[in-house]
Amino acid sequence: MHVEHDELQKRFYTTIDGMVARLEYGVAGPDTLEYYSTFVPPELRGQGVARRLAKEALDYALARQKRVIPSCWFVQKVMDEERVYDPLRIES
Repeated sequence: MHVEHDELQKRFYTTIDGMVARLEYGVAGPDTLEYYSTFVPPELRGQGVARRLAKEALDYALARQKRVIPSCWFVQKVMDEERVYDPLRIES
């Protein structure tokens, strides 16, 4: 699965069998991103697609020394499970 980053539309996404899964975000400050929505079509759920999107987005923030407001419950869950992302966290 290949994840793309569309900075203009502020989303990470992947297309599988013509269906698009995405993680959307906003800029909350010069060094802060708010990850607020993850959507995976029902046909693709349970295959690790959301986790892959979340990890790509979190790795992006980590590499750029950005902080993250995890407004999306799924992004917050990944951050809770993957302690490597602790330095990014700003509580929503």
